[in-house]
Amino acid sequence: MGVCSSNEDAPGDRSTVYRDQETKSPSTTKRVCKLLLLGAGGSGKSTLLKQMDIRFNKGKMVGERHAEFASGMRRFAVKCMQTTAKYCIQAGLLKEGNADVEIVLKAADDGSDYSAEIGGAIASLWNIEAVEKTWRENRYQPKFWTLDEAPYYFKHAKRIADENFQITSQDMLRSRTKTTGIQELTFSDGEMEYRVIDVGGQRSERRKWIQCFEDVDIVCFISSLAGFASVLYEDENENRLNESLKVFEQVVNQPCFVTTPFFVWFTKVDLFADLVKNVDISTQFSDYTGPKNDELAALNWHRKKFRDVQSAKHPNKILRFADVNVLEGGSVARAFDQIKLFT
Repeated sequence: MGVCSSNEDAPGDRSTVYRDQETKSPSTTKRVCKLLLLGAGGSGKSTLLKQMDIRFNKGKMVGERHAEFASGMRRFAVKCMQTTAKYCIQAGLLKEGNADVEIVLKAADDGSDYSAEIGGAIASLWNIEAVEKTWRENRYQPKFWTLDEAPYYFKHAKRIADENFQITSQDMLRSRTKTTGIQELTFSDGEMEYRVIDVGGQRSERRKWIQCFEDVDIVCFISSLAGFASVLYEDENENRLNESLKVFEQVVNQPCFVTTPFFVWFTKVDLFADLVKNVDISTQFSDYTGPKNDELAALNWHRKKFRDVQSAKHPNKILRFADVNVLEGGSVARAFDQIKLFT
């Protein structure tokens, strides 16, 4: 198991990773697996945790956060339309004097003053063909920050203006809320108890990760397959995939994880399929030499980049992959079945 100050450097990984923990009954023990979710901001970690809660824990955790998710949808509906509108103004596609533009640009970017008027303005702008086209083209050649979930927010901009709107499971999964500190989900599967730990992926949050590194049984590193064609919220000059690889290198080389099983879960597989058809990866990454617009070749290239990072210092360690659509409970369940093989 190891702690982060350890100098141990043995190859391979553990075949048995659980610990015994006493339950409330003194005559029984519960096997416990501590699963740590790590990844850069925007990778889909928090959405994954929410889906796990819905799938394995009857949604007990997300059920207590409806107001938070509603606030998140409003906030990012505004922020995403503001960045889109500003770019469209610079490109001469929108005029600053446009009434809907003025409403959106004057709205508080934290969504605190969200109203039917703001929601209507967002919906109206999204219905302008040039605006939607600009947003979608930006997905293929990023020039401004946005979120993959933005079209969902724009589509529902009017509905979420109602303070009493009924939040759906898709709303909860697609709502973006910045993870600060440490979130923990605990659920049981037979005699096994899983403790899933999620920590914020933004740069400002990573200093807190070390608090979670001790006694970890499995590390699941989350990386968005859409990252090669998008930029960071914190730094619009930094490609998300490059950032993810840098973070992965820091994590996988921690001394305390030398013998810890490592998984890389690639998220946003649905967006990836569309992006590969429309984006030549070699224009973003010169080391990509595979066929243009080939989804399987692009996926294998992603896997190789992570393998290369790990094998630089741990050539004998096995790295396991899964492609996960975190919006689908079945996809998450199938990926989690791999985790169960090590518990």
